Amino acid sequence: MDNKQVRSTYTTAAFRLSYPALFEPVAVMGNEAKKKYSVTMLFPKKSLVAQLVAQKHPAATWMPTDNCAGFYQEVVKIARANFGPDVDLKSLKLTKFRDGDKPKDSGKVDENEKGYIVLRASSDTRPDVLRGDKTRIADAAEVYPGCWVRAVLTVSPFVHKVGGRGVTIYLAGIQKLADDTTFSSRPRAEDEFDAVATGEGSVPAPAAIPAGEKDPWES
Repeated sequence: MDNKQVRSTYTTAAFRLSYPALFEPVAVMGNEAKKKYSVTMLFPKKSLVAQLVAQKHPAATWMPTDNCAGFYQEVVKIARANFGPDVDLKSLKLTKFRDGDKPKDSGKVDENEKGYIVLRASSDTRPDVLRGDKTRIADAAEVYPGCWVRAVLTVSPFVHKVGGRGVTIYLAGIQKLADDTTFSSRPRAEDEFDAVATGEGSVPAPAAIPAGEKDPWES
C-alpha cells in the first residue's frame, strides 16, 4: 500500500448505545495513561428489526432490513481499495462484528446484547453528541446505555509492523434517535415511588416502637 490511504465516512443504522464514554475518556484495558472516548454499538438482528418495525418503534425509521450488512461491505470496500481488489480478507485484521447471542471472550453472554450484533468504536478526541434536531447534548445522562442512536464513523486502513494490517473504525459523532429502557440495573426512582399528595397528612407516620422496646438508634 502506498502512503495515500483511502478512507471513508460512514453513517450507521440505528443501534442501542452501550458502555458510552462520550464526555470523558476512559482507560483502555485498565491503562490510565491511555484513555479514549468510546461506545459499544448494538445493532438489532433481522428478526429483532422486524419486531421493532411492526411495533412502530421510534427508531425503526433508521433500521434497514439488511441489518448491518451495509456496514460490513463498507469495511470490505476500504480493505480492497487499500490492499488490492484481490486481497485475501482472512489475512487482514478487520473490524470485529460479534454475535451478541454467543459468549464473549470472558465466556459469558451479556443479557443486554442478546439479539444484537455488537461492535466497538473509539476516538482519541471527544466526539460530537447531537439530538435529532442537531442541537448539541451537554448532559451525559441524556445519552444513556439503552437509548437509540446512530453514529458517524471513519473507516480507515492501518499497517503496523507488529499488529499487521487491516481496517478499523473511529468514532466521529453520535446522534440520539429515541429513548428506551435503560440497561442500568439501578431502578428508576419514578418507577419505585408512589405519587403523594401535598399538604398536611401527606407524609405517613413512622412505625411505632413496640411497648417496652428501646429505639435502636438512640443511645
